[in-house]
Amino acid sequence: MKKIFLLLILIFSFSLTLSFAQDSSNIDIRLNTSANEDASVDVSLIAYKNNQELWVKTFPRFYMTELDQVSKTLTRKNNIYVIINNIVYKIDITNGDIIYKFEGAGASNSLILDDEDNLYFTGYYGPFLTCLNKDGTKKWQVDDMKNFFWPYEIFFDDDLIFVKCDHSDENNPQNLLSFYKKTGKLNMQYQIENYFSNASKIKFDTLIASSTLQSNTNRYNVSNLIDNNSATAWVEGKASYGINEYVEFSSTKPKYFQNIIIKPGYLKTFDTYTQNGVPKKIQIIIDDGKVQGRTISFPNTYFNNDILITFPQKIKANKVKFIIKDVIKGSKYEDTCISEISFY
Repeated sequence: MKKIFLLLILIFSFSLTLSFAQDSSNIDIRLNTSANEDASVDVSLIAYKNNQELWVKTFPRFYMTELDQVSKTLTRKNNIYVIINNIVYKIDITNGDIIYKFEGAGASNSLILDDEDNLYFTGYYGPFLTCLNKDGTKKWQVDDMKNFFWPYEIFFDDDLIFVKCDHSDENNPQNLLSFYKKTGKLNMQYQIENYFSNASKIKFDTLIASSTLQSNTNRYNVSNLIDNNSATAWVEGKASYGINEYVEFSSTKPKYFQNIIIKPGYLKTFDTYTQNGVPKKIQIIIDDGKVQGRTISFPNTYFNNDILITFPQKIKANKVKFIIKDVIKGSKYEDTCISEISFY
């Protein structure tokens, strides 16, 4: 169930190119990894604009291990963030200049930014979790979590950051830890299978959508949000990306929940995910505003990445509405998709 992207290095020479969609600057970044005769590798970031090479930044001759030595890239405000050979780089997307670098990151492929441009990332064998300030200085670091290891996915909600990881107990291998974003102090730990199980799922009586994409098979129905199948999705039916379209859960008797899990995007395949719109910001309205809701922004949304929303205490509600407020555009279709929404 580990949801991480791995760069596979072959014994003989090769060149692997990954393309990442960028922001309104229309600059595309390609990450090239090439093997050398001595089994070391060279990594290059290449920027293109209008299919013309803009700049190249090369990180030469280091040795790969069984762990990821090159992370996925993040782009925010014309800056690129990437971890290469245990070093975090923040790079200006317009010219390739290194804005800062932080050594000692550990092997990692899980990194995320908050709204203040603080960077969070995990390390497979340590440090377990690190937060860097906007200028690249260390804000805090969690070095070791004893029996918890191999953190493979991170996401956050409000003042908490969540880390999915493994545990030495073979009977309960998958765990979820939450830490306070400001201090790095541990908040909560629990077993994923026990905490988020079908037995603990809260079910509402009625589910409606403001619109649905029409097709001959009607395969984009709102009921796909609760079918426990990430390969199906609700797809809004308005022109363009469906801003302000919504789904609404309701019941005649109030339901009690404290957590919501959203699976954004159309997760049938990686192509259906990237070709369609993915929610970037969702407004949650509870009981028409009588109960405090919130607007959730997803600074970084990856294929098959669950978004966990945790409230400080249990919520009592007859109605919960999810409204699309911002979207990561698809490469092919102007349709916004959500695969699952669950309450616990």
